[in-house]
Amino acid sequence: KLVVVNKLSICGCCAYVCYTQHGKFTYKGISNDDVAVFSCVLRKCDGVWKMVQGQRSTGRKPEEPLPVFN
Repeated sequence: KLVVVNKLSICGCCAYVCYTQHGKFTYKGISNDDVAVFSCVLRKCDGVWKMVQGQRSTGRKPEEPLPVFN
């Protein structure tokens, strides 16, 4: 679930976005319920935005405070 878009910048056919997401998933047999920050670089190709680079932070517990972005 998308929690918040922290930063978004679009310049022509390129963009970057930083957002916070709450996810529940299983990884290598371990259940996870965490909030993580993602950053992505996007490029518009033939009218469609495509991710060309992405990064995920280490997750935190949902009850922990969200990071603050200026």
